[in-house]
Amino acid sequence: MTVPIMVFIVSVTFLASAFFIVIANVRLIKGGLDNLDFRNVVTQLVALTAWVAILSKALLPINPEKIFSDLLIFVTSLIMGGVLIHNLSKEVMTRKEVNTLIKKLEENNDKLRELDEQKSEFVSLASHQLRGPLSIIRGYVSMIIDGDYGSLSPESMTILRRIFQTCTGMNFLINDYLDVSKLDKGEMEYVLQDVRASELLDEVVRNFVGIAKQKNVFLLKKYAGADDKIRVDQEKTKQIISNVIDNSLKYTEAGSITIDIKTNSKNVTISITDTGIGIPENKLVDIFGKFNRTKEAINLSVVGTGLGLYVAKIMTEAQNGKIWAKSDGAGTGATFYIQFPLAR
Repeated sequence: MTVPIMVFIVSVTFLASAFFIVIANVRLIKGGLDNLDFRNVVTQLVALTAWVAILSKALLPINPEKIFSDLLIFVTSLIMGGVLIHNLSKEVMTRKEVNTLIKKLEENNDKLRELDEQKSEFVSLASHQLRGPLSIIRGYVSMIIDGDYGSLSPESMTILRRIFQTCTGMNFLINDYLDVSKLDKGEMEYVLQDVRASELLDEVVRNFVGIAKQKNVFLLKKYAGADDKIRVDQEKTKQIISNVIDNSLKYTEAGSITIDIKTNSKNVTISITDTGIGIPENKLVDIFGKFNRTKEAINLSVVGTGLGLYVAKIMTEAQNGKIWAKSDGAGTGATFYIQFPLAR
């Protein structure tokens, strides 16, 4: 065979193969060169070279009896190469779509983050505005109950105690909203000092005596003689204990709440045990989540946000402490444990 014919055959083979590649990748070409990547280009070049070599060998009459097998090999390589190029092209297109979706998600996340910040600012502002008048109402009701404005009938005192109890509950809700807002923004500050755990408990328990009496719930203190100190933020720790006792009171219709302190060589553990509705075993961890309330708690129709224990957990852990709960299930009561390192 003359050289011009061989050149012609190779040229035709090359052009045919190149045309096939163009057809196989028309989506990429329409999508723009930005859709091409190194792997795709290399794969196309390797496939084109292989096709030219195989088809040239088949068409050149060096070994006529192998023409059929050479053409079969060429068709097979053409199909396999086409599939490979198609899959790579599809992968490139998919990756581009995924990147576009990721970009849109990032934009949506930025918008959601901005809305969340606006929501937190609104809640914080509203809570601040509500706390002032509520504190005034609570203060005057307390003074009336204490007899500062003269004696009242038993019926009036009952109503006033209910108002005081409601105001106290609202005060806890507002504080929780404010604290969650600060926690979400990372604005919560802690001033650590050495304080006696028993003194903190005495201050907190004193605030719940009246509410417990109205519910016929006995507050039992078993930590007499406990003198160990913990290194904590005093006000934050009183709030932690308050949130836990308030939670126990909400879900204890009658019976008692027992408060105790245990100390070992490393930690001081405060336990608060109630005789309330109990906690299912699979909810013992979930109850410390944000806005989490058990089905039993909701069925009891107790007003709450599911933020009290969440705030208590975050504040406890921020002070190198631990908080957890134990219960044998619904109707068996529950024990909450608040643990802090022993002051050195």
